[in-house]
Amino acid sequence: MLLYLALIAGCLGSLFIAWQSATPRNWVTYLSLVFVLLGAAGTIWVTSDSDKSTKVIIDKSNKISELSLNLYSLTMKLSQTQNELKNKAVAQADIQQILRSKSDEIADLNRKIADSQIKLGQQNEKLSLQNKATVDSVTGGDYNGSLEVMVIGQENLVEISYINEGKFTLYDAILEIEDLDITNEILQPVFDKFTTSKSQIPMMTASYNAKAKATSLIDIGNLAPGRGQRTVLSLPETASRHYVIYARARNGQTTLSLTMKRVGRTWKSTWTEYKNGKITRQGGTGRSVRSGHCPTGSETLIVGFKSVIDSNSR
Repeated sequence: MLLYLALIAGCLGSLFIAWQSATPRNWVTYLSLVFVLLGAAGTIWVTSDSDKSTKVIIDKSNKISELSLNLYSLTMKLSQTQNELKNKAVAQADIQQILRSKSDEIADLNRKIADSQIKLGQQNEKLSLQNKATVDSVTGGDYNGSLEVMVIGQENLVEISYINEGKFTLYDAILEIEDLDITNEILQPVFDKFTTSKSQIPMMTASYNAKAKATSLIDIGNLAPGRGQRTVLSLPETASRHYVIYARARNGQTTLSLTMKRVGRTWKSTWTEYKNGKITRQGGTGRSVRSGHCPTGSETLIVGFKSVIDSNSR
């Protein structure tokens, strides 16, 4: 800018000098020189402005180029990122496909395991049934027989039958018939003394002794399925008779409480059958005398003894 001002000042100074020494002969010359100088100054001015514009354009072009390079770089990075995302998506799809395949394999294995467990359970059940059948064939199974009572006409006879209606043989079968009236006769004097005694030992000893004398033992042995053992009791000439019958085998015991009462010239029976301490059946031609509790062991003697006493007292 200062250069341009110096040129203008020089042109004006030259014009002033020419004005002072101008003559008619050289006025046009000096005027032409002034125009030349002004043209040169204008040219310089225009050139200077053009240089400035060019520089601005170049600067803007450089900035545009820089922006273009940045944009290209961002575009390349974006493309690279897209490619990476695409590769990751492909890899993730492959992983999901592998996981689905493994899940199908696991589900198939679970089905096979379940089928194997079902088959194993069925085999165990068959084996358990076979083992139970083997054990039952040795022990006699869950059924240990039943007892039946039948009065024979007008005679003083009653038939006791031990019947095996199960699937397996009853081993070591024994039939015990205890006449509670005989037990009563033996224990009555002891019982009278027992009411005033503080010790239970004499009473228990007498009970076992009375049971031994009042009990008939029938050794049956092995009782095959569908078979039975009959025993006939001869009833004395009394108004009533009380019995406890035990049918024992290797797999358990059946107990029958039997009361016989004379009605005219015939006998009427009432009985209650027990298994495992529970009433399983009741029958006869009259009302059962005792129910709800199964006498076992030495308790049988005392309970039976008291029942006879109660019956006699009535």
